Amino acid sequence: MGQTAQNFDHNIGTAYDILLCYLSDFTGDAATARRVAENFEEKRINAQIEADCTQPIQLRRTKVFSYSVSNLQHIMDMCVLQKKVPSLVRKALEHLSKYIGKAESFPHQEIGDWQQAERKLIANIRRANQLGCDIRY
Repeated sequence: MGQTAQNFDHNIGTAYDILLCYLSDFTGDAATARRVAENFEEKRINAQIEADCTQPIQLRRTKVFSYSVSNLQHIMDMCVLQKKVPSLVRKALEHLSKYIGKAESFPHQEIGDWQQAERKLIANIRRANQLGCDIRY
């Protein structure tokens, strides 16, 4: 499953890269950790978040809000490692933040636990703000 996950183009693939980076660093494989970190923005962020801040791959799923937040949570793990939040990630967090407390206005399907996804989103907005963003919600 793990090696298959590296090819997924959604939150599971993003999680795979984060785990690979952590484990590589932990086991002393600095070259792999560096390679994953250096390719992350293009491979995961730019490939998964559009200029309008949506995540098209997540839009095709039944838990659009939950999976979008989950994907951003994994992306924020890398942001914390790199101590920076790319502009597109900040904008994606801002985009989803406008639906906090407004589940009924979310324009896509969501069959998951809205409040749990909201809590995860707020936690990741706080992480981004600790890295210099100023995202209000």
